[in-house]
Amino acid sequence: AAMASRADLPGAVTVPRASVLPHSRHSCARRRVEQTARSGTTRFDLRVLGALGVTLATRVRQSLVPRRQQVTPTQRSTRSLNPSQRKAVCAKVAGPQLIIAGAGSGKTTVLTERLAWLVKEGVDPSKVLLLTFTKNAAEEMKQRAQDLVGDRAGDVLACTFHSFCARVLRRHGRALNLPSDFVVLDDAESKQMIQSARKKLGFDNKDRQKLPLAAELRKMFSYAVSVGQPLREVLLQKFWKYHDMAEDVEACLMEYQKLKAAEDYLDFDDLLEQCDRVLQDPHVCQEVAKNCEHVLVDEYQDTDLLQGSILKSITSGRASPQITVVGDDAQGIYGFRGADITNIRDFEDTFEDVSVFKLEENYRSHQKILDLANSVMSLATEGYRKTLHSQLPGGSFPELAFFKNRSAEAQWVLSQLEFLHNEKGFQWRDMAVLFRKGRASKMLEANLRAHDVPYHLVGKMKWTQSAHVRDLVAILQCAFIPRHRLAWKRVLQLVQGVGEKLSDRIFQEIFQNLRLAPEKWNNCSFAQDLSSLADLMDELKEMDNDPKRCVALAREWYQPYFENTFANQEERLEDFLVFEDFVENWDRMTDALEEMNLSAPSSEEKNDVVTLSTIHSAKGLEWNCVFIIDLVDDFPQYNPPEEELRVLYVGITRARHQLFLTCPGQPLSPWLNRTPKLSELVQIRGATSSENSAMF
Repeated sequence: AAMASRADLPGAVTVPRASVLPHSRHSCARRRVEQTARSGTTRFDLRVLGALGVTLATRVRQSLVPRRQQVTPTQRSTRSLNPSQRKAVCAKVAGPQLIIAGAGSGKTTVLTERLAWLVKEGVDPSKVLLLTFTKNAAEEMKQRAQDLVGDRAGDVLACTFHSFCARVLRRHGRALNLPSDFVVLDDAESKQMIQSARKKLGFDNKDRQKLPLAAELRKMFSYAVSVGQPLREVLLQKFWKYHDMAEDVEACLMEYQKLKAAEDYLDFDDLLEQCDRVLQDPHVCQEVAKNCEHVLVDEYQDTDLLQGSILKSITSGRASPQITVVGDDAQGIYGFRGADITNIRDFEDTFEDVSVFKLEENYRSHQKILDLANSVMSLATEGYRKTLHSQLPGGSFPELAFFKNRSAEAQWVLSQLEFLHNEKGFQWRDMAVLFRKGRASKMLEANLRAHDVPYHLVGKMKWTQSAHVRDLVAILQCAFIPRHRLAWKRVLQLVQGVGEKLSDRIFQEIFQNLRLAPEKWNNCSFAQDLSSLADLMDELKEMDNDPKRCVALAREWYQPYFENTFANQEERLEDFLVFEDFVENWDRMTDALEEMNLSAPSSEEKNDVVTLSTIHSAKGLEWNCVFIIDLVDDFPQYNPPEEELRVLYVGITRARHQLFLTCPGQPLSPWLNRTPKLSELVQIRGATSSENSAMF
């Protein structure tokens, strides 16, 4: 009875009569266990034997599991994979493997399981190389592999392409006369050194032709390296507006290279370029390849020409290259940075006897969202065909809404966000607004600020935080809040010849008199500019009831400074137009300024915020509710047409449950316009224009 009362406690086991108990040196204890078990299936508590019983309990349990059921962690985990995933994970060790992983199909899981499987199958983990595009991704996959097969996976080299190249160069760079202690420049340091090159060549002087800023030059130099083209050709094809200053841009590049060489600096592009060069040495290539017996690559569609060449070098020394790459050519959207989608599309031509696996079961989105995504991608003329299938039941049709202008679009998106949050119970963080071009979000930002909806703008400065907008706001604040010291100091220092100390002196007089008195500075070089500023202040005060006119007047005074100060003026000018549209929501300029000041500026620090992001920055992420805005005829416009189709596809497949597409005041994006059976795949709102209604 005492034994029975303990039967359901930890330590109690059920032993079939036929079980063979583990051998024990303690024959007496063993006999007691055997005797208890002879009568058939019996419940007993081994803890009555003390510490010995605990040991026996463990060994008994092990003996009771048939050998075919004693699964390893890897075997247990692969049972949770779907058949397509399992085939990819458990494919033969030798030979090249290409895994085409559709959106939401468990790409990371499959690559991690593949890594664990290779280790389990006897591949030396110290000779496995896992390459990713971010350090976090590499560390996460390595840790997950360790969870599956134990510490053995800890010997795997999991790193980014740049980190791998740095390792190779530190060991073999002497073949290129590179010191092993070279210093790697991060992106900010690289821009700083380019700025030094500009300055050394005199391009900061006003009498010289204005050269692109360091950040833009960095893009040009990097793109040229990624695509393997001369800088002058890149300027002609991609950065054409700077082609007439090609000689100066090339001179700046040469000076930048000299400055780096003098200090033994390498930037990120140098790491790839020099690593590819050193691997052309057969001896070096053989040394590197023998330590990379099996290579796994994440996001293969995003690799560029140099990365593809490096991979080919370190894997081509064997009769059967052992390389597994995972990617999705349908999500190749980084051509503007130099990514080469032909790396994944030509993989079967680059390597022989390639095993190809497709992952088409989607665990993210409802089927109605996937139906639209599949139909959009059916327009592609190249690449691997795939059809995504959802593992989620139910779901609603995506909505496609048309508006007369961006202002109406922004107001509707705002109302939907508030409805989903207040009425449907979604958290702000469950929702995202995606767009192709950063300027598309600015009108929406203004509306979100005005209604205290918290948001985070990914990777970019908020519209109201940009210097040119803050300058314009400060000008208006000087007129309508005359004792605003910070605003006055900002505006006064826009005047050439007025610095920190002088702006303090001028403001003291403004504070006492509540007006700018330029006549007191008639003998100064800046007297005329102060006089025009004083005239502007008087005119603005008379226009309080016409906010849009106030912004236009402030812009007119600000224009000379703006033209002499900022690059990318076209995009910044659009900010001013957004500002004008924003202030139209108020009857008085003073009310608009107060609303801008009261809008919560710290929403980015909160966790529960709506995400505003370009589609490129949103790749790999997902939300319950997704809005894709500004789907007009020029969406998108810069890159090769089919890359822009893929951008739209990536945006659509970020949505889990609800998807909203919006088009403001122009014909619809041609990719949606041409999508087969669009009217059957979406619910349509407001298609009143002849351009948009004709397709339905």
